[in-house]
Amino acid sequence: MARMLSKAMAFSKAIYEWLSGFAEAYNGVLPSGLNPENPYIRFDNYYDSFAEQFIFPISIYALNTTSYATPIRIADEIGDAIGEGGLLIHNDDITFVIYKGSPFYQNKGEEDETVRAGYVNLLISIY
Repeated sequence: MARMLSKAMAFSKAIYEWLSGFAEAYNGVLPSGLNPENPYIRFDNYYDSFAEQFIFPISIYALNTTSYATPIRIADEIGDAIGEGGLLIHNDDITFVIYKGSPFYQNKGEEDETVRAGYVNLLISIY
C-alpha cells in the first residue's frame, strides 16, 4: 500500500505543477478568505489503478468578468499542450499520459454575475 501512496503523491505534485503552467492551480477548495485576482484552475485530485484510463475534470475560473473568453483561452492552451496524440509527462517519480476528454471543454453554469467558469475533461493513465 505504501507504493500506491507514493505514486498518488507523485501524481498529485506533477499534475499540480503542469496545470500551474497555465494559471494558478488549487487542489480542492480555495484557501479560506482567498479571492484570486487572476484566472485560476481548481481540481479535485484523485488516483486510479495502474494503466487504467480515468477522467480527470478541472475547472477554470475568471473573476470580475461577464465573458467566457478567458476560460476558453486557457482551455485552448491546455488542449494545444496535449495535442491530438496526447501528452506524456515523465519524471523520476511518475509517468502518465494526458489525452483530451470528450467533451473537452464546456461552460459551467454561472457561479454569480461576475464569475465565468469552464469545465475541461482530461483523460489520464498513470504508469
